[in-house]
Amino acid sequence: PNLICHALTKEEIAQIMEDFMFAASLAMDAGYDAIEIHAHAGYLIDQFLSPVWNKRTDEYGGSPQKNTQFAKEIIRAVRSVVGADVPILFRISLDHRFEGGRDLAYSMEILKELEKEGVDAFFVSCNFSRETFSSADFIDNVRQIIKKYAFPKELLIFEITESATARNVSQLQHNISALKEFGVRVALDDFGEGFTSFYDLHRYPVKLDKGLIDYITTPSGRAILKAMIQVGHELNMTILAEGVESQEQVDALRQLGCDVIQGYRFYHPMPWWEAQKKITEKQVVPTA
Repeated sequence: PNLICHALTKEEIAQIMEDFMFAASLAMDAGYDAIEIHAHAGYLIDQFLSPVWNKRTDEYGGSPQKNTQFAKEIIRAVRSVVGADVPILFRISLDHRFEGGRDLAYSMEILKELEKEGVDAFFVSCNFSRETFSSADFIDNVRQIIKKYAFPKELLIFEITESATARNVSQLQHNISALKEFGVRVALDDFGEGFTSFYDLHRYPVKLDKGLIDYITTPSGRAILKAMIQVGHELNMTILAEGVESQEQVDALRQLGCDVIQGYRFYHPMPWWEAQKKITEKQVVPTA
């Protein structure tokens, strides 16, 4: 939140659009089936979308609608290259969870604007503690905010973060059920670390914590993960492993039937120009 951003000139913005078009053309040449635009974690697009960083007073800032202009131009630039048949995905966080950052209401305004631009799918997540999830007014507040905007709520994922067990477990369970009935998906973040237990598995989809993945190459670690993945699949859940850092871990997770794998094995976060260079030099590591 304390990041001081350089206000791009119109010429710099125009060059960035050219760069996105070039990157999209490389992705098409490489045979990719879709393009995901990353507007998450405080990077450039996220900075334009967030009033804590975007202090512009021109067409690129000053309101939720104007703050989306930069992202809209990127979407149009990519679409001009990939055509109408290639899906464009957009990843964004709903709540920055720091003072001055985007909150749920502000983000819903942004999503409404971006959906009009022809984004095919959104990867939208928001983390909440168990205490927040178990608040008596949590569901009413969420419904009130989401109902104000014409955005498909089934695209939203609310993640329950690792924290101490909620004091009001019955209210937590009620809120989770109410969210699902309302059409919002719920996931348990960092399963296997801190306060989570197998008891949680019948209530939430699961993201396996890095602390578990680090021991997958040991007999005991592999046995534990095998059991967790098997139980998750028995409950018709999608299992995601995070914090994967080696090919050995990737191979072991594939053998165990893990559905989704993410982590530094594929790439560390990097500036767009480094990503462009790696794509140009065909150094991209295949995803799992």
